[in-house]
Amino acid sequence: MHPHFNRIVHSLMVFIGIAQWLTGDIGMAGAAFGLSLAFDPFNPAQVWSERPIFQKVWLLALLGVTFGLLTYSIFGPNKI
Repeated sequence: MHPHFNRIVHSLMVFIGIAQWLTGDIGMAGAAFGLSLAFDPFNPAQVWSERPIFQKVWLLALLGVTFGLLTYSIFGPNKI
């Protein structure tokens, strides 16, 4: 397997999520961002407590965006 496989797939899923968000498909954008988290773009063998702060910020921000988009797609103003 290519040594940068996770980084490539993670980047592609983030770009797909951004494209879907811009076209208005909020639920699929959230799903794409969530799937991008499955492919850790950094060192997957590194323990969370030993990661640099910028890696933690990136992954937690992406998780927050994922939860926000999925929550909006389920409970948004058009759903109630």
